[in-house]
Amino acid sequence: MAIAYYLLGLAAIAHSTNNMNDSVWMPGSPCPTSITTYIGTSGGDWCEIEPDWPPCRFPNTTVIHNALVHCYGVKTLDIGFEVGGCTGPEVDRWNLPIKLLGEGQKYPPLERLILDGYSFGGLWERKEEQEEPADLKLYGDEWDDYEAHWNPNEYIDEKNARVEEERARSGESKTNLDMWIEAMDWSQLKELSINTRRSEMAEASSKLPQLLISLKSLNLTSLAFIRGLKEHTLKNLKWVGRTKKGQLEHILQLQGKSLRSVEYRCNEASCSDWPQHVNISTIGELAPQLQHISLNMPRVNGTWPLKELETLASIPSLTSMELYFRLQSDCELYGQYLSNCYSCGNAYREWKHENWKTGHCQGEKRYASPLLNSTTVQEMFAYLRFNKVGAELKEITFKAGDWGELYDGPLRLERFLDGKRVKIVCKSDSRNNTCDQEEQ
Repeated sequence: MAIAYYLLGLAAIAHSTNNMNDSVWMPGSPCPTSITTYIGTSGGDWCEIEPDWPPCRFPNTTVIHNALVHCYGVKTLDIGFEVGGCTGPEVDRWNLPIKLLGEGQKYPPLERLILDGYSFGGLWERKEEQEEPADLKLYGDEWDDYEAHWNPNEYIDEKNARVEEERARSGESKTNLDMWIEAMDWSQLKELSINTRRSEMAEASSKLPQLLISLKSLNLTSLAFIRGLKEHTLKNLKWVGRTKKGQLEHILQLQGKSLRSVEYRCNEASCSDWPQHVNISTIGELAPQLQHISLNMPRVNGTWPLKELETLASIPSLTSMELYFRLQSDCELYGQYLSNCYSCGNAYREWKHENWKTGHCQGEKRYASPLLNSTTVQEMFAYLRFNKVGAELKEITFKAGDWGELYDGPLRLERFLDGKRVKIVCKSDSRNNTCDQEEQ
């Protein structure tokens, strides 16, 4: 009876979706080899103008599920989910309705899987402890409020306890991930990307890695997941999120011998303190075949980090780099911190008096110095080329600013960093060196 009621609900969703537009994929439609869509943004009138827009063809997980059941040639599945804000009426859930599979039905053996905001069900992974900024200027009774700030692990522990209670009450022993593991041959997967903002990674880290015997490219921020993989099998690794001292070295000890490309950094919007957690001097030894690296780089007392650049240039195998620099100045970031602090009114008023009213943090002073542009990066490019050991450096990309994902949550006040970003690409050939700034 419960399944019948559930099917009626899905039929109602499908009916309302089909009323929205006539482009929704249905059994009998041509089978795709790749499904890429974003769930949560209602197509509305856009679907009349752009009927082949992915959210119009695959507006919810029920449609995607049907396509996977009927199209065994699908090799790529790329789903992004709205995590905050408003969703359209066609959105049914935040994961695939795998329990609707009939006897003997399977999903195709995917080779590429990208999940952003997917809910696996089950338990969440606890957060690594974060270092607090050391230069906070707090006043009297404000300190007690700062000490009592929200602890994400307390929330995660409470949520996991509720999940386990619900499992015991319902008698449901399988999570969505458990059912997906049974429904698909994971041994063919070569590329996996999981944005962990909704995904319950404690569940994924304990069950998925040992199944991924063909995996070559991985994009996520879970050390536990990486530990579960067969050692020295990855060729490409991407970690964009909070970092920690010694973490990259640990990862390279597990996967470094096979890696060709590594991206290990945090976006400025998420890590405005710009922590330097990478020991560059160990990378060459731990990853002897590494050809490309992407890192956050510091400025040193208002100058470029020549010592760090020289160490990067000493890695023989590198032929390209992508180096990120902070865009916002210290005074801009400190003012933002105080303005968002729960109880920093006195400190914030003092900061405004010292900086805004006196002009100490206006105009170019809101940006980190030296500024990143096509002229200033030539010094770094020439320095790297001059000090390079081993293979020749062919291309270096310098970036600063807002390079995170587009914000898709509810309305909020605009931030200084929003939409501000710089990208300069420097190339070298047999004739000359060029550094060109790309319009953003």
